[in-house]
Amino acid sequence: MTVQDDINKALDDMAAEVFDSAGDRASEIVDEIDDIRLRINDLLMEYSRKDGKISPSRIKTLTDELDAIEGIIGTEFYDAVDEAIEEVSEKTEENLKGVLISVLGVALLFGGANKVPKSKDIVNDIFDFVFNEEVNGTKLSDKISSVAGFLRDEIQQAIRYGTHLGENVSQISQRVKDAFDKSAWRIKRVITTEIPKAFRKLILELGRRSGVIKAVKIIDNRGRHRYHERHECYRLAEQNPYGMGKGVYLPKDTYILDPHPQCSAYYHYILNEEALEGGDL
Repeated sequence: MTVQDDINKALDDMAAEVFDSAGDRASEIVDEIDDIRLRINDLLMEYSRKDGKISPSRIKTLTDELDAIEGIIGTEFYDAVDEAIEEVSEKTEENLKGVLISVLGVALLFGGANKVPKSKDIVNDIFDFVFNEEVNGTKLSDKISSVAGFLRDEIQQAIRYGTHLGENVSQISQRVKDAFDKSAWRIKRVITTEIPKAFRKLILELGRRSGVIKAVKIIDNRGRHRYHERHECYRLAEQNPYGMGKGVYLPKDTYILDPHPQCSAYYHYILNEEALEGGDL
């Protein structure tokens, strides 16, 4: 195996771990946010009569209180995403930079030990991109607010419907749970989109800051999805914008970072052969 093969094998292993952990983390976050539903159950109990039902005349006041619940969902969701992005960014930055330095050496990679980019700076760049970059005019905070608002509306509809049917609190609580369960995919979709995006950004960022990584090649995981050829990552992987081969881009090309929601594509490095020869590797 070549030096480039060694590095890309490490990237394959990291990608598998990151994408697996994204699914696990998404499920954990859904469970954390689901705990808020217990607060709604308490609220339903407060508004119930002795017969366990809620008077339709109190619906307006009850649903007004759900505004606060929406805010709590949004805050907890945002904090959970923040924590997940920090975790994957710090871990991957440490692992990938460690692999690059061990294989290529500090001098060849960055020009000397005193020029190694600080981990904090790289992680901050990842955060800035994930949380502040606009996709179709929308930031991550807008996505989170949208999901929180949607959940609130679904919960409100379940409560209204159950109340007007004359159901008791237990039956309405079950409706609320069903509404949450059916909407949980929206939460998972955000997590399994943003964590892989952070991983891809980190690969590009370290590549951009090094002196030996010439380009990146998109690995679009063909065969995993029935309609993969319709995905943007497939289209990008079929392009040859620099004449260096299909799917090959420069580390500065940030437009390749967010092909589509829940994209599992990542990158391999293409090393600068002249720089490698100069470093006697």
